[in-house]
Amino acid sequence: MSDGNRVHKLRRLMYRFKNVRRPEKGKDHMRMHDMMMLVGIQKVGNGEAVKMSQLSSYFKITAPAVSQIMRKLENQGYIERIIRDEDRRSVYVKVSDKAIKEIKMIQAHMDKTLIDMIDYLGEEDTDELIRLLDKVLDYMDKQEGVRKC
Repeated sequence: MSDGNRVHKLRRLMYRFKNVRRPEKGKDHMRMHDMMMLVGIQKVGNGEAVKMSQLSSYFKITAPAVSQIMRKLENQGYIERIIRDEDRRSVYVKVSDKAIKEIKMIQAHMDKTLIDMIDYLGEEDTDELIRLLDKVLDYMDKQEGVRKC
């Protein structure tokens, strides 16, 4: 196969991956990006409220971007803003019970889908897929570093 054909096939496969329909996605469910943000909040705070500035550092995005995302998540009922008496200048956020429940539901669905995929591919092909995806992500991380220089 020529490099041109490989490029074409990879581009087509990436497009297909991007457009895979997720059953949990819809107007009544959170988007994957939102779920990743909420899981990150839980991770940073170990389940407790965290400062917005901590999130900016953790996600490597600007404070205004964090504020905009948090406002949207708050409007959807996925986070709660907290202002502590001992630190009134800082805004803290905590993942809501509603979000925790929905995250668990989505993660259970994702786990089942991945288990089904492992059964379909078999252990050897699954291990090879993991190895290749790790390698692709390492390459992309290195390319990102090159672009920043």
